[in-house]
Amino acid sequence: MKLSLTQCAYLAGLLDGEGCIFIANHITPALNISNTNKSVLIWIKHIVGKGGVYKVPRTNHKHKLCWVYCIRSRAAIALLRKLYPFLLIKVIQATTLLQYPIAKVGIHTTKSEKILRTKYEAKLKKLNRRGK
Repeated sequence: MKLSLTQCAYLAGLLDGEGCIFIANHITPALNISNTNKSVLIWIKHIVGKGGVYKVPRTNHKHKLCWVYCIRSRAAIALLRKLYPFLLIKVIQATTLLQYPIAKVGIHTTKSEKILRTKYEAKLKKLNRRGK
């Protein structure tokens, strides 16, 4: 993934304002960016070369349709490393996710690794909580 400094700064702004840095399914590092403008999310998918754009189910028919760009696993970590220098708001979440121990395929996870992952996940949930 080759991104210009301008693209990194723009994506970091979107992640800061409209994004979420989290651990999916108790194990997978992930980034989401939500927007009602689907085309900007498709552009992100195009320049990053990974991830997907999905429609978010509406809970209220009066709300606009919302879309989300999702990227997970090692690709999410790689993207976050590129955006990190430009983040202003979600620096602590990014730092936490970048320290998160990623599972190795085919290698059994030890009890201590599971405990460590649970701590990182709890920290991110607390940081991402609404109405802090």
